[in-house]
Amino acid sequence: MKKNIFKKVVIVLTVLFSIIIITSGILGRQILFRDYPVFQSMSQKEIVETTNILPEDNDYIKKLKNNALDVYLSNASSELAEKLGENEKRVNSIVNGELPETQFSQNQEELQQALGASDEQMKKLSQTYENARLNRSIDQLQAETKTLKAEDLPQFIQDANQLTQQTEKSIQSYIEDNNAVSKSTISASVQALNDANAILNNFTQFVNYTNNYTAISQLQFDKISTNNSLMADFLPVFNKVNAYLRQKETVEARIKELTDFQQKVEKSEQLKNSSVELPNLKGQTLAAIRKQASTNYKIEVEPNNEDKDTATVTQQNPDPSQYGRILKGETIKVQTQKKTEEKKASSDSSKKDKEKTETSKKEDTKAKKKGDE
Repeated sequence: MKKNIFKKVVIVLTVLFSIIIITSGILGRQILFRDYPVFQSMSQKEIVETTNILPEDNDYIKKLKNNALDVYLSNASSELAEKLGENEKRVNSIVNGELPETQFSQNQEELQQALGASDEQMKKLSQTYENARLNRSIDQLQAETKTLKAEDLPQFIQDANQLTQQTEKSIQSYIEDNNAVSKSTISASVQALNDANAILNNFTQFVNYTNNYTAISQLQFDKISTNNSLMADFLPVFNKVNAYLRQKETVEARIKELTDFQQKVEKSEQLKNSSVELPNLKGQTLAAIRKQASTNYKIEVEPNNEDKDTATVTQQNPDPSQYGRILKGETIKVQTQKKTEEKKASSDSSKKDKEKTETSKKEDTKAKKKGDE
């Protein structure tokens, strides 16, 4: 009896245990081995609705439709997955423009294999790298420009030359493909180079002027800009040269003024030594002025004027009212009264004419009387 009961219990337990195992297997399969969506047979809309992928993420959708997810999962323990962190750092260094250009250009094939990227993706990555590299160089040169010191000049010039080469390359890339490099980035690069060049030209001019400050003017030196960090090191020298030029120009102007004055004095003395005061001869006799003349000046009486010693001077040339001095030995022309001989000659001529008239009248009278007889 007991044996029958035991057998029945064993059978019941066995059935229950079997049911539990079967149920667990079914549930486990549903949990662990449930079917994933087959993306190859789904539309883009169905993939978007089934996953959290956005409609614009076409690259991801294409990968899902091509079973890329299954391929990636199957290689999850491969070398590609193991180097995922390393490749991520490498991509970030490219995107940020940190990777040296030689490494990027020489190892592109290796990089493409390591990233599993297509040719089109590598092209876009190259464009991103070129833009980032150019922007990084621009930021670096602009930062150096703001805090430039004399000891930094060699490195500053080297960085400026490097940016120049990058800009030339980017311009060529833009000519070939206007999507390769941003136009605004190229413009910013050119402006950064102009700013750097302006500072270098300003500093070069300052050095040239301070080496030859005797040949420059204050106006030229004032054009040098000192509102940058590079000139801060040289402000003491700049101020000294500036002060020197101001004093130099003041002294030179004073020297010129004194030189001009000295030349005027010398000329005045020369004129004085070679000249005499112009006397006023009006009202004096010719005898008196001839006695005064000696070697200082000569006296010349105008023609048809009385030149006797007793004749009185009525006019003279040069006139003392207009001139203060005359050169030694110069002739003073004077006028006196007209000569009396002219008046006598005039009366004699009138007398002769009268005598001729009277003689003519007498002859006419004689001829008339003779005719009457």
